Amino acid sequence: MRYLSFILFWLPLSVFSQTGKIDSILNAVRHAANENDRLERVLALCDEYKSISRDTLDKYAYLARDMAGRIGNNNQQAGAALAMSYMYWRWGWIDSSLVAIDNGLQLVSVSETKERELYFRLKRQKAMCLGGGDRLQDALTVLYELVEEAENYNDTIALSANLNTLGSIALAREKPSEAVGWLSKASRSISGHSRYDLVRSAIYLNFADAYKKLNKADSAQYYINEGLRLCYKIQNLDNLAIGLQRKADIMMYLGKLKEAEASLLEMLGTRRKMGDPAMWVSDNLGLANFYIETGQTDKAIAFCKGLLGEGKNLAINGPSGQVIASNIKIRLAYYEVLARCYKIKGEQKPYLEFLEKIVAAKDSFYEANSAEAIASLQTRYDVQKKENTIIQQQYELLKKDYFLYGSLALLGLTSVAGWLIFSEFRKRQQLKTALILQQEKDSAARAIAHAEESERRRIAADLHDNLGAYAASIVSNLEFIDRDSVNVENKNALRELRHNSMAIVSQLSDTIWILNKKSLSLTALSDRVKVFFHRLERSFPHITFAVNEAIGEDVVIPPFQAFHLYQIIREASINAARHSHCTSLTVQLEGSGDWRICINDNGIGMTAEECTTGYGGNGIANMKARAAEAGWTIRWHSKAGEGTSVELTTTSN
Repeated sequence: MRYLSFILFWLPLSVFSQTGKIDSILNAVRHAANENDRLERVLALCDEYKSISRDTLDKYAYLARDMAGRIGNNNQQAGAALAMSYMYWRWGWIDSSLVAIDNGLQLVSVSETKERELYFRLKRQKAMCLGGGDRLQDALTVLYELVEEAENYNDTIALSANLNTLGSIALAREKPSEAVGWLSKASRSISGHSRYDLVRSAIYLNFADAYKKLNKADSAQYYINEGLRLCYKIQNLDNLAIGLQRKADIMMYLGKLKEAEASLLEMLGTRRKMGDPAMWVSDNLGLANFYIETGQTDKAIAFCKGLLGEGKNLAINGPSGQVIASNIKIRLAYYEVLARCYKIKGEQKPYLEFLEKIVAAKDSFYEANSAEAIASLQTRYDVQKKENTIIQQQYELLKKDYFLYGSLALLGLTSVAGWLIFSEFRKRQQLKTALILQQEKDSAARAIAHAEESERRRIAADLHDNLGAYAASIVSNLEFIDRDSVNVENKNALRELRHNSMAIVSQLSDTIWILNKKSLSLTALSDRVKVFFHRLERSFPHITFAVNEAIGEDVVIPPFQAFHLYQIIREASINAARHSHCTSLTVQLEGSGDWRICINDNGIGMTAEECTTGYGGNGIANMKARAAEAGWTIRWHSKAGEGTSVELTTTSN
């Protein structure tokens, strides 16, 4: 919705009632005792940049810059640069905001106590702008520098604010567990004093989002309520709007649709107070989509039609202060929502009508956009032309006096430029060569992976079609043998043959299942172990089998590793069932990034020699070999009379 930031349904600022805090600062500006006092009040007002309207911020940011240039000290001039950065940021002009920040940072130093707070605020705003400009790596670099500097100078507000931002970035990367870690550090770094309420409210709102993504509804509700309580208290409208949006998400997750709708409506009211039309339109559409997703299509239709209105000009309908959207870009967005609604309802006629309106609106939009682009380019050209004329005149005046020095400087610059061009060319050639080599490596790796995948599937098909068919045929044919016609010894042999054949079929089934997968999650492997235990219960009815899971974030395992892992669990379980004389056998699976698996029995235990060589045969040797090939660590923990535990981990710790 960025393109909507230039138009939009507009109301005079007097229509919007903002906060008592802002009204108080505005009153202080009007009644300042002198110019210096007025400048300080104006800077304080600009610090509320997230809550005041963009046009109000625009006016007072320029006023702060002009006053600081006339009467301000370094701190005040840096504060004015920060105010300009806030203003540019609210309008979406990231590059201009970064220039203003760099100008401010030249005036203050982190080593000076009186300048340190302003330094931290400028540098934090720089990180926010870099992140907003999709330069995430640069933003993280600045944030890590800020955290280190804040710790060195024991600035708890800067430390907690930037740790909270690192948590926000982890949430954006869909890493809620990592986010909780950053947010916990941020929360621990501050006390319960009211001067931390602003940063604490932001931390709580992020906690709520993280716990919602971790499916911890109770924690999410607690933190969203605490965060909103602080937002109301400190009257920060931007945090309040964000909090109301997240509360609506949590309420939808809990199925509380009325409360979700109420939060969205309150969020829209908050955005109106901020006088930020771009956010206003986006949030209107968010509410309309909420109605659609919750099966309230008629309500979405009525809401959008009310916003479209009838007239061609902007107007206010009734005491509610409703704004009618007349600009074609805005109307197009609502037309698309209405067409979607009628399509869902299956009402063909209005659906086609709005499709026609969408086509007409797009034609009108492109025509207007072309005119706007041409006008914008013309204006920029005229301005540049005038600037070039002034520069040329200045150059002509100075040329006579500095011709010789200019020639020498030009020669030097030409030499430097030639060297730089050559160096750049050489670097590009080296980069091109490295890129070609990397592409060849990637192509070879993909070919190998494709070949491995094809071979794995071929082996699975061969096992299924050949060995699997033969084993199943053996089991089937054994059923036709007349057991009454054979003696007791042959009956026992037939029974053992049937048991072994079914075991072959089961093991082939498990092997084929693993080989047919491109990758397996730890939870899927857990489900397969449960099936395997169900089969073991028939042969060992005196043993209680169980599978316990403690999987925070599911772990994806390549098929060849999954095969080894399943075979190790299977071998350890069969050994315990046959030899340990246990009555309980449990497999414990734990995973969150790394994973850990334990096969525990309550049997007679193993001696140190048995932990090394096993009960006979190659079982333990095979398990060790499989673990070594996959890069895992396997250990046996046993004590006579207290059972045995086989522990398998992804690390050597």
